[in-house]
Amino acid sequence: MKPRYLHDCSNCVFLGAYEDYDLYVCARHGKIDTLIARYGNDGGEYASGLDFALAYNEGRFPSSQNCKALSVALTLAERRMEI
Repeated sequence: MKPRYLHDCSNCVFLGAYEDYDLYVCARHGKIDTLIARYGNDGGEYASGLDFALAYNEGRFPSSQNCKALSVALTLAERRMEI
């Protein structure tokens, strides 16, 4: 699977897709720095934030597609880092 949208950060690793989002993790030294859910090619067409994914998973954040996509990215990133 390849990303649908352009993403110019060389530190990010493509995780896969969820609905209309390309999902990325930015991790260094075995620690997740942030998650990205890109939904378009323009520079600002993305959602990001590890805190949003964690809050969504704990029910502390209103349901939104951006937060759901970040939650999926977190699950994929955690699986990838276990390998």
